[in-house]
Amino acid sequence: MVSDAHLCYHVVAMLEFSPNNAKLEKEITALLDSIEQKRGRKVVCFHQGRGDTPNHHEFDDGACTRLAKSLEQLGKQERLSILVESPGGDIDCAFRSVRILRHQTSDVEVLVPRYAKSAATFFCLAADTIYMGRDAELGPLDTQLRDPRGSVRPRSALNAFKSLEYLRQYLLETLDQVVVTLMMHGGMDIPFALEAARPLVADIVTPLYQQVDPHELGEARRSLAVGEEYSKMVMGRYSYRNLSEREIEKIVRTLVWEYPSHGFIIDLEEAKRIGLNAKPLDEETAALCSKFVSLVNYCYGFAETAEKHRTRRRSASKAADGGEPSHGEETSQRSDGQ
Repeated sequence: MVSDAHLCYHVVAMLEFSPNNAKLEKEITALLDSIEQKRGRKVVCFHQGRGDTPNHHEFDDGACTRLAKSLEQLGKQERLSILVESPGGDIDCAFRSVRILRHQTSDVEVLVPRYAKSAATFFCLAADTIYMGRDAELGPLDTQLRDPRGSVRPRSALNAFKSLEYLRQYLLETLDQVVVTLMMHGGMDIPFALEAARPLVADIVTPLYQQVDPHELGEARRSLAVGEEYSKMVMGRYSYRNLSEREIEKIVRTLVWEYPSHGFIIDLEEAKRIGLNAKPLDEETAALCSKFVSLVNYCYGFAETAEKHRTRRRSASKAADGGEPSHGEETSQRSDGQ
């Protein structure tokens, strides 16, 4: 239980962050209040570290639970902002978080001052608008798998398919070179040259194709299909309902299949090019967000003063009883951006 004396500035139960100290608490609460004033809506934080903050550096069950708890405490909102900084993680957890989020609000924007990669990019697909800072980056949605060779670094599910693409290209180039050589130096016409080239090329490329593991290929394809289907579901249900199925599939295919590496940077211009609802974050809000994420190792939840908290709870209680909020409460709600 939080004491009334402590509530005079901030309701601690609604904001989890590190390093946790009173001075930082006051500073980040003030920053969040300023961001809310700029956006005209409540801001919920979903800020994770890149790996130096154990249990807080990826989209997992714990992150999903924290987000759900924050949204439950806040209650349903007509409009909401999510401040996102995350390297990604488990796309199943991200999908559960999307469903929880969209149940709580009909209009959601995400603010990305620096990065929202992998599963966090998928999370952003559920937003009506993605606001990106000048140096912000999203990332591809190719699933990452455990490396069967024992490396601690995951491997992209695309690797097997990229290998097949290379082998197909290598086969065609080798066949072309052998056919041309037989025609130029053997005096053969095209049909005879092709027939003679087939066993020669087969001897070259067959050992390479034999190294492709069909079980590994199947696992990779199933993993990629998960990201594809989730993305199409989320975009079609929520934020891209104005697009046709074919247009949504084109965007999803680009995000899953078309980029050369999992770390590839999708900046604002690229996000707009492929059809995402991405817009530039205004400089003042971007500066506030950047300062906020630079101050904390991680942060979940939302912040409000005790006065705002009591006003919101009274309003929610009256609404549940079928009553109307007082004029003072309506004014307070408008000033809160709710």
